[in-house]
Amino acid sequence: MRLRTKALSVMLGSLMAVAAHSEGAERVLNFYNWSDYVAEDTLEKFTEQTGITVNLVEFDEEEEVNTLLDDGSSEYDLVVTSLDYMAQRLLMQKTVFQNLNQAKLVNKGNLDAEAMAFVAQKDPFNNYGVPYLWGTVGIGYDVDAVEKAFNGNAPTNSWDLLLDPRNLKKLQHCGVAFVDTPNEVLPIIINYLGGDPNTMDKDIYYGMAQKHLKKLAPYVTFTSDISEAMSEGEFCAVLGWSGDVLYGADLAEENETGIELAYSIPREGTSAWYDMLVIPKHAQNVDEAYEFLNFLMQPEIIADVTNYVWYPNVNSASNEFVDEEILGDENIYPTPAIQRKLYLLSVAPKRLAKHQQTIWDNARAQ
Repeated sequence: MRLRTKALSVMLGSLMAVAAHSEGAERVLNFYNWSDYVAEDTLEKFTEQTGITVNLVEFDEEEEVNTLLDDGSSEYDLVVTSLDYMAQRLLMQKTVFQNLNQAKLVNKGNLDAEAMAFVAQKDPFNNYGVPYLWGTVGIGYDVDAVEKAFNGNAPTNSWDLLLDPRNLKKLQHCGVAFVDTPNEVLPIIINYLGGDPNTMDKDIYYGMAQKHLKKLAPYVTFTSDISEAMSEGEFCAVLGWSGDVLYGADLAEENETGIELAYSIPREGTSAWYDMLVIPKHAQNVDEAYEFLNFLMQPEIIADVTNYVWYPNVNSASNEFVDEEILGDENIYPTPAIQRKLYLLSVAPKRLAKHQQTIWDNARAQ
């Protein structure tokens, strides 16, 4: 994906921030977020409620925000980044975000206790981030094409669809893709085969994941450019992030391609991902950042975001305000039975990451 920030809005945001600091008349919050990742009126409502002006800059590449945090920038007061990135930096003992003052998070009681404990596996005691939105890695598919390939009996709720070579043969004519991230896909294969997705044993990777991936690779395209490709019919089945598939479905509808895309969380279980709200280490407007965090933890506010972007949130108090179509979709809000099969992936040590990449590169070369 490409950075879609509009130069004019960036310039205006920067000028507004400078003016506010120089005159001391206006409170501001400089917010760095994924493109199109708040409801259309979220920021307007916040300004109405608090008087704080939000200067929003959007990014489309994760590397953009990670580089900004690594560089210790003071340009932004609140940033959306991944839980995986947070865990990596904490493991490296490289603190690029502030330790949150829990006493200032007056609305944190609205957040689901089990979800917060789950996230705490990577952000101990929830010290550094507040969960914003989340999702899973699963199966995206073209409903008509896949059902046709299986005569109406496609196993779309199982990893069998994509991880059984016999099924890939049935789909190769319409295109199969795996998201190009070995650190996520290889553990899924291990889990599918009955192993521990968080194993650190390289022998299991070579003896289990590599052998199985070799059987799958001839039928698979390895790519992270999934959304647009699916919307245009290039792939009929993908192993990828829930957000990419949902975005592809939006594109297909918007462009009237006639392709119906769906997303499924496999019954065998899968990994979950979380986007987190963090305050950068050198943020300038920290009080304003806390006010915005509390604002986003208001049930109706975060429900509006979920209703707009179709990503689940961890605010259990917001459920009554989430659209029934979204809340009732078990592939967006998983059932308790499926939730128990979700897992977070541990940060792979550098040596294991090299083995993962070697296995992946060998498969891509087939």
